[in-house]
Amino acid sequence: MKDSVHSDGTNSVLYGQANAGASVGKGGMRANAGVAGSISKHRLDDADIHFGQGNASAGASVGVTGAYIGASVELNAVSLEHENVQARLGLDLSTGAGISTTDVNLAVAGIGFNAGLNGFGVSTPIGSIKLKFR
Repeated sequence: MKDSVHSDGTNSVLYGQANAGASVGKGGMRANAGVAGSISKHRLDDADIHFGQGNASAGASVGVTGAYIGASVELNAVSLEHENVQARLGLDLSTGAGISTTDVNLAVAGIGFNAGLNGFGVSTPIGSIKLKFR
């Protein structure tokens, strides 16, 4: 579910979203939930830029291709989401671990890394960057 106080398709004010899901199938099982919001969200070409953004989420999965468990709480001054780059500047207490046939990731109290066939990234409690290969 997504909504905002005002949106013209490119810019949104007081933007928020919430999600939750669970599934069990022959490939494995997963469960996740999250909420996010930002004071303003702007779309520039293929990138979303958020100002005054907060996120909280938790998730777990296990299956034939790997396993993950983790939780995240972030309060970002600014964040950028693009298909090839994700970057943020703010406070982060994410903690989790995962391994799969294509990547590995580990984070404790916001300090972490991820690496795999699709890219790599590093995170600190005050910022992160992730680069994706396509």
